[in-house]
Amino acid sequence: MASGANNRRYSSPAGYGMKSKSQKIRDQLTIKKVNIL
Repeated sequence: MASGANNRRYSSPAGYGMKSKSQKIRDQLTIKKVNIL
């Protein structure tokens, strides 16, 4: 996974706000998986 790109995306409030709901939910699930690992 390109964690660097993910971190940049998550740390950008404007970019995050422009996402669709489904993308936000998918990202939240991905974050949970990463936390479990």
